[in-house]
Amino acid sequence: MAELKCLVFKNDDLDFLKKQYPGIYGILGPKLADYDGSHQVWRSGSEDEYRELWNRFTYEIASATDSSGKVSDDGLRLRHMWDQA
Repeated sequence: MAELKCLVFKNDDLDFLKKQYPGIYGILGPKLADYDGSHQVWRSGSEDEYRELWNRFTYEIASATDSSGKVSDDGLRLRHMWDQA
């Protein structure tokens, strides 16, 4: 049986994703549930769902990195969100 993955996101970060990264939010949105009023929890139904979300975050962070390896502020925020989730 596949392991259920849970990730917790701040509401402010979810608002940022909704505006700046609708593709990521589209994966998260339907499966978000209130956690404590200032955070929401996302629960994967399968390893494939989790991997799709991880791939999307990874892709967007890589896209936010210039040729010298510097990550933009948006990319840093995405990386921080994933690390904290």
